[in-house]
Amino acid sequence: MILLHWQWLLVGLLSGTLLMPAVRRYALHYGLSDQPGTRRLHQNQIARGGGASIALVMLGGLLMTQPADTNSVLFIAAFSICALTGWLDDHRPLSPLLKFILLAVSAVVTIVSLNIGNLEEVIIPAVVHDLLPLWIVTGLLIVGLLWLINLYNFMDGSHGLTASQSLLACFAILIFADPVADLNTLCWLLAGALLAFLPWNFPRPGIFLGDVGSLSLGLLIGWLLLGYIAEQALHPLQALLIPGVFLVDSTATLLMRMLQGEAWFKPHTRHAYQCLVHNGWSHTRVFMVYAACNLLLIYPALWLTIKWPAQTATIVLSCFVLLTLLWSIVQLLTMGIRDSIDD
Repeated sequence: MILLHWQWLLVGLLSGTLLMPAVRRYALHYGLSDQPGTRRLHQNQIARGGGASIALVMLGGLLMTQPADTNSVLFIAAFSICALTGWLDDHRPLSPLLKFILLAVSAVVTIVSLNIGNLEEVIIPAVVHDLLPLWIVTGLLIVGLLWLINLYNFMDGSHGLTASQSLLACFAILIFADPVADLNTLCWLLAGALLAFLPWNFPRPGIFLGDVGSLSLGLLIGWLLLGYIAEQALHPLQALLIPGVFLVDSTATLLMRMLQGEAWFKPHTRHAYQCLVHNGWSHTRVFMVYAACNLLLIYPALWLTIKWPAQTATIVLSCFVLLTLLWSIVQLLTMGIRDSIDD
């Protein structure tokens, strides 16, 4: 049942492959590029906005596969707002406030498009169910989804990293979640679109995802995870673990900067992947290490939660502790390099 609707992988791969040359020509024609700098991890000017191919493939997939009901229309609208926000920001940086408002609207509309009642019953333990009114649960889901959207944007800085982590998240969902027909279709489609994009971004990038890609991926991964949770096809803690590598790197880095009294909302080079590249690691090596964290830690942990479901909380917590320990080791070993860059 893992292979349910696997044919959509080919649809995403073919569609993305056909779109990518046109997307790159567009980016070059309109001068969409990232310049090298002290806080950038590349040495040459490189086109950005390649994630538009992924956004277009997924928008087409949503229009073709989703039922013509209110919830589907709401999510398609939310996804369009999110992708358009990134696309506009790739052309000319939006003000942080306007960008935040647009992404918040996307998150709110996405949560509204889901069955909040089902989500609440699945996510909130029965012991505390009556203590948390629906509006608090809804608010927490919105904040969580908004953070996921932004962290995918924050973590998009090393060649192939965000695309590969998103691809591994798709395969984790398909392997470890119970199949849900329409969600499997879109998960396979996204995997195909990511496979079509990756050769353009790794190992030698001809184009970056851009905000249109990273923001769209954050929303899509979040929506898929919540969708499987709502269908009781995925345990909430399993869903939290699937993007766990990115979640730990981004969240731990943010908390560290806040505790150290830094202007946490400003650009920086504190994420583990940034520290490693500035410490002399190649982008390929960073790519492989992050992939290994998924294949050797996240995937086995997910398998263990299926084999011993009663121990899910312990297994997931242990996995997050190990990921945090790895992040801490990177921070300690690269402290001198990191500080010299940020000064």
